[in-house]
Amino acid sequence: SETSSSISRQSMLSNTHTLFAVVRPSLVHHQQSTMTLLRLQHLVLTAGLSTLATSTTTNAQTLPGCHPQWRAGGSNVYSGGDIASVDGFNYECRDEPLNKFCGQTAFNPGLNGDMGSWTLVWTLLGECEGVATKAPTLNPSSSPTFSAWSEGGCPDSFVDDVEYEGGELVENNGLAFKCKEFPWSGWCGQDGYEPGVGDAWSDAWDVLGACKGTMTPTTSPTWNLPDFGGCPGLFSAEVSYEEGDKVSLNGVAYQCREYPFSAYCSHESYAPQSINSDAAWIALGTCEGSMAPTGSPIFEVLGGTVGCPDKYDISTEYEAMDRVSLELDEGRGFVYQCKGWPDSGYCNMIPPGDSSGLGWLLLGGCSGSIAPTSSPDFELLLDQEGCPEGYSSSVSYEEGDKVSLPIDDERSIVWECDSYPNSPYCNQYQPNDANGLGWKMVGHCKGSIAPTASPSFETLVELGYGCPEAYSESVEYESGDLVMVEASIDPSRKVVYECKAMPSGAFCNSGIQFSPGSPNSDLGWKLKGFCNGTMTPTASPAGVDAASACAAIPVYSPVGNYDSGDRVRKGDKIYECRGFPFYLWCSNAFYEPQDLPGLWSQVWKQTGTC
Repeated sequence: SETSSSISRQSMLSNTHTLFAVVRPSLVHHQQSTMTLLRLQHLVLTAGLSTLATSTTTNAQTLPGCHPQWRAGGSNVYSGGDIASVDGFNYECRDEPLNKFCGQTAFNPGLNGDMGSWTLVWTLLGECEGVATKAPTLNPSSSPTFSAWSEGGCPDSFVDDVEYEGGELVENNGLAFKCKEFPWSGWCGQDGYEPGVGDAWSDAWDVLGACKGTMTPTTSPTWNLPDFGGCPGLFSAEVSYEEGDKVSLNGVAYQCREYPFSAYCSHESYAPQSINSDAAWIALGTCEGSMAPTGSPIFEVLGGTVGCPDKYDISTEYEAMDRVSLELDEGRGFVYQCKGWPDSGYCNMIPPGDSSGLGWLLLGGCSGSIAPTSSPDFELLLDQEGCPEGYSSSVSYEEGDKVSLPIDDERSIVWECDSYPNSPYCNQYQPNDANGLGWKMVGHCKGSIAPTASPSFETLVELGYGCPEAYSESVEYESGDLVMVEASIDPSRKVVYECKAMPSGAFCNSGIQFSPGSPNSDLGWKLKGFCNGTMTPTASPAGVDAASACAAIPVYSPVGNYDSGDRVRKGDKIYECRGFPFYLWCSNAFYEPQDLPGLWSQVWKQTGTC
């Protein structure tokens, strides 16, 4: 109808508008996903216009049934024209090359509504109900005759309303069938696709041949993996796994991947040997039996902790930093310490020495009973070569901050604020608190901390082109920018630093604690050498007047293709495309340079007038 066509046109205009709304650049978001969206942009422009031209025809029709449920994963590859359903709506995967993204989680059809990134690669076809069926075809004049299946016996019989996966075998009416791989496997368990029955079954199943009786029991699968030895604990969907945790399943040992993939290790849909397994787990090798008990640690390697604390008692409630001992033989034992939060939660669930390594940290060997607490043995602590500022409850501390606590008139202990998630406790508990949260002991010191020495000018190279502008915390720097830091006034010594390439260059704008010459300077800045005087301004080429120089700079175009360092002009103002990763948005008309403040300044900077 005219009304439904109008609604469809409005919906498609909204979707097409979304094609041009690129995610705001941010160093916090994954750069790879952002770069993928930007590379797709010029492809999407054409696809968007084509979609508008056909929107009335496509969206005015409601499909009679829902196609297979959309699924994500490395093996789930969609072709252009493939249709999948999500929450009662059918979506069609766009043609090459956009179809390569149809199976990625970031492009989940319908995610975040009309503003979602899925609109770049999927087309909304409309609402659906029930199960989509294939258009009927002419039945053959006679039933085909199939040769005997090479495997002999029949697999398990086909069962209605069972969700089959690619590669699964079934028997139906004396024939053996194999469920096709994704995405066709989505049809295998749906009504209308019973193997060998009707017209549509061949879209989901391959016929293997005639069969009789039952199959020979399947032998253990052959894995092309190294021998891992004994098997770690069995995988359980009820256990919370972390990076590096090891499990086993069906004679194969697996290890949980590093962050952020480790977040999937506790999800049943990402269990080892599932279709999504590779996203969360690494296959280490085949295993048999249980893992050999860990050998007793060598006392010479662990080092003694003087005396043994109280023995571990399963009835005792333990907290972070509590220490216990496990007896090895008469007079000797091992000392374990309950880890900091959140790992400390395992200390009342898992005993020290467990193969999982959860909760407890092995500190060393011990003999006898624990000696009374005394001042730390300075022979065993690292000399910090001067004491940092003393701890103060009025100061806000962050990860890596160091403080000192005196133990007598001359000596102090140096503590360092632990990494996240323990660092917030540094502003709740003082060092050496009984809770042991937030702070870790790193050494001892005497006197005040020695000032950082200026770079040795004998080992620095004179740059010879004068000094750049002095570093300023209020200036926004990019990769390759040069700054000057005055190391001393008399004699005059000026040092030049260069902002590093991304991602290290992000630290160039992270505050005074990361400024050039600071203790954290190396994270974002590279020492270039020393300088004298000022940099000579770049002169205009001889014989070129201001008007000609301005005319040589191209006028900004909303459809231009710009790269880092490209300059454009609008009116009498000159703009330059910023460095990585911001230059990726310079070709996006949404960030067109303007006279007024706005998002455009994140990707362009004004460099002058002409």
